[in-house]
Amino acid sequence: RAACVLTTALAVLFAACNRSDASVSLPQYFDRLSTRVAMLDASAGDNGAAETGAGFRTTEAALRGFASALEAVRAPDAAKDAHHDLTVASRNLADNAAREIARPGSLGSTPASPRPVAASRQASDLREWERACHSLQDLASARRIDIDLRCTTALHAR
Repeated sequence: RAACVLTTALAVLFAACNRSDASVSLPQYFDRLSTRVAMLDASAGDNGAAETGAGFRTTEAALRGFASALEAVRAPDAAKDAHHDLTVASRNLADNAAREIARPGSLGSTPASPRPVAASRQASDLREWERACHSLQDLASARRIDIDLRCTTALHAR
């Protein structure tokens, strides 16, 4: 029940920031992206035992909400490719969490041992998420936009 309430609350929170952004400048884009990364960090960051079924459910909901929020943003041309890659990587990570939730024995209160293939897929998707995030961070830095997207920390508590 608590997981359902949390998932619903996360969906409402992300929907509030899920308005369509017509044309935005690069600084506006990065401001909105930074807000969404902070929301991801806050919603999935302190979920207790991240390797338990409850932790995977919280992480999955946070990543799906983050990906949906990214889809609502119309990225400026300079950021389109990395923005798309970050959205896809977020969805892939959420899908991996969903697979772990569905896996027999993963919903208990003790940490589940990820299967080698699943762990490999998750590691690959996490690297892709970080690569896309770093591409956006590099773009912001090159344009002298002072922002920290926390590319190496936003998902590591998961």
